[in-house]
Amino acid sequence: MGFQNFKDWAAAWFAYPIPGEYLDFLEKGDFDTTVRKYYVTGEGNILELSEWFASDDLPEVYENCRKEKMIEDYHLPILDSCGCIAVLNCSRETGAYGQMFLQTSSGEYEEETGENIYERPEFIAGSFLDFLSGLHDAEELEEQGF
Repeated sequence: MGFQNFKDWAAAWFAYPIPGEYLDFLEKGDFDTTVRKYYVTGEGNILELSEWFASDDLPEVYENCRKEKMIEDYHLPILDSCGCIAVLNCSRETGAYGQMFLQTSSGEYEEETGENIYERPEFIAGSFLDFLSGLHDAEELEEQGF
């Protein structure tokens, strides 16, 4: 599919402005998967970065998450963290544009509606760049006492 095809999909189907710093990162495709990376939230929770979603995979991941009603239509899933999905808020109307949230896969099945009801996403970073700058490898976490 490639990056340009992703941008075309986003313009046609996603319909929300994606923060430029994330688009730059995605276009470079410089996902270092050789070293496990971790992010420590403001509450001291440690998130393990399991997988970056490449531009080829994003439309399908987005559609699957939306079909399950796991994410809002303005949330772009950008990575997997041990089964949880980190999303980038792409709505300027929410007051949280560009912020990152973690959507857990836990929730409850609502028998009356026949739908999964997911817990509210947890704030993890003020921006994509804040998230990137906060990534650490296991050695760095150990040095910091985690």
